[in-house]
Amino acid sequence: MGGAPRPKYGLEELRAAGLTERQIEVYRLVVLEGRSVSEAAEMLGVSKPCVSTHLKRAFKKLGKYEEMRRAAREELVEEIKRLRRDMDEFRKLALWALFEALSLKFRSRRM
Repeated sequence: MGGAPRPKYGLEELRAAGLTERQIEVYRLVVLEGRSVSEAAEMLGVSKPCVSTHLKRAFKKLGKYEEMRRAAREELVEEIKRLRRDMDEFRKLALWALFEALSLKFRSRRM
């Protein structure tokens, strides 16, 4: 399977992406251990097309998983931006309140 190198996921990420145990096993053999489809098929006692199908389905699920992670990351970035804006506004209000308090204290001393 050519193309760009695929990221390597850990077991928990593979499960979170919804891969079956067989898909995880095939992914481990081919992607993580670098075995060929033929070697994986022989080790698992299945045909090469079967291994290829498991890989295609695993990669499809991982692609959807990546899309969800990317969307979640974008939402977090937007939330952080919003929180920063809120913090900036809070700082302005806090400084204003401090200024007002000091002004009142200074005015009361002058009287």
